[in-house]
Amino acid sequence: MLLSPLLKLQLLFAFSVEASAKMMLKRILATFVDFSV
Repeated sequence: MLLSPLLKLQLLFAFSVEASAKMMLKRILATFVDFSV
Protein backbone atom coordinates (compact mmCIF):
# COMPACT_ATOMS: atom_id res chain seq x y z
CA MET A 1 0.00 0.00 0.00
CA LEU A 2 1.64 3.23 -1.16
CA LEU A 3 1.04 6.46 0.70
CA SER A 4 0.13 9.46 -1.37
CA PRO A 5 2.56 12.41 -1.15
CA LEU A 6 -0.14 14.51 0.51
CA LEU A 7 -0.72 11.89 3.18
CA LYS A 8 3.03 11.64 3.79
CA LEU A 9 3.16 15.42 4.21
CA GLN A 10 0.27 15.33 6.68
CA LEU A 11 1.95 12.59 8.72
CA LEU A 12 5.26 14.45 8.73
CA PHE A 13 3.49 17.65 9.78
CA ALA A 14 1.61 15.85 12.56
CA PHE A 15 4.84 14.30 13.89
CA SER A 16 6.70 17.62 13.88
CA VAL A 17 3.80 19.40 15.59
CA GLU A 18 3.61 16.67 18.23
CA ALA A 19 7.37 16.82 18.81
CA SER A 20 7.41 20.61 19.17
CA ALA A 21 4.35 20.46 21.45
CA LYS A 22 6.13 17.99 23.72
CA MET A 23 9.22 20.22 23.79
CA MET A 24 7.08 23.22 24.75
CA LEU A 25 5.32 21.20 27.45
CA LYS A 26 8.67 20.16 28.90
CA ARG A 27 9.85 23.79 28.94
CA ILE A 28 6.63 24.96 30.60
CA LEU A 29 6.86 22.19 33.19
CA ALA A 30 10.50 23.06 33.83
CA THR A 31 9.63 26.71 34.43
CA PHE A 32 6.82 25.78 36.81
CA VAL A 33 9.19 23.51 38.73
CA ASP A 34 11.75 26.33 38.91
CA PHE A 35 9.10 28.72 40.24
CA SER A 36 7.76 26.26 42.83
CA VAL A 37 11.29 25.53 44.12
